[in-house]
Amino acid sequence: MCRVIHAELKPLGIHATVVEPGYFRTDFLDASSLVVAPDVIDDASNPPLRLPLGTDTLAAIAAKNAYVTQETEAWKVLSASTDFAA
Repeated sequence: MCRVIHAELKPLGIHATVVEPGYFRTDFLDASSLVVAPDVIDDASNPPLRLPLGTDTLAAIAAKNAYVTQETEAWKVLSASTDFAA
């Protein structure tokens, strides 16, 4: 979904990024967890479409990509047989 939004908004100079956080320790439900930073970070000129955070997330993406590659290779002949001959 984000790829579609990214593609549609890019000509307008608007970027969309999917943040994919992994597991990490947090005090989310603690009253001290809300902190408003005094500094404002400048906008990034070329943000990524996907931003995986954490080695567990990187490993999950690598495993998914390996699976997709394996499955694509296994079904390549059938997939290619559906091409329309012009």
